[in-house]
Amino acid sequence: MENDLDFEKDIEIDPESLDIEWLRQPSLFLRYSQQQTIADRKTARKHEKLKTLRAELILHFNKKGLPNVDRMSDAKVDAAVRNSPKYKEAKKEYLEAVYEADMIRVAVSSFHQKRSALENLVKLISLEYNAKPREPRELGGEVKKWKSSRTKRIREEQVKVASRRTKRKGG
Repeated sequence: MENDLDFEKDIEIDPESLDIEWLRQPSLFLRYSQQQTIADRKTARKHEKLKTLRAELILHFNKKGLPNVDRMSDAKVDAAVRNSPKYKEAKKEYLEAVYEADMIRVAVSSFHQKRSALENLVKLISLEYNAKPREPRELGGEVKKWKSSRTKRIREEQVKVASRRTKRKGG
């Protein structure tokens, strides 16, 4: 995602400033939707590059032949294409672009959830949800406590993902 986007911060809701949250929501949704479009375009370009490279390699191998191969076949040419370092690199770039586009798509989807949450919070306030509590509640403090535990879980998951990526690169 773009450097100026901070998903964790942008998706949060400040229950004490719902009016500001409502004012920010459309522009945040637009920014992330634009990033999704950019990522989708990048993915399409990487996919087209991969297909073009594949076609070029097939033509090359069919014209020049394969080393140590007496009889050419589609399966052998396909294997040679897939084992080509250029093809492997292009495939890796394409898969990374797909991953980035998927992550941004998840972020955009989360903004639909945020909108729904904002709508429901406003409904609770209009119904005077906090009018007569049975015991005093400090919603801001409860939200901070929840965020703290969520942040810890997110960090633990990020460590797991990073260790899996490290294992894949090494393997």
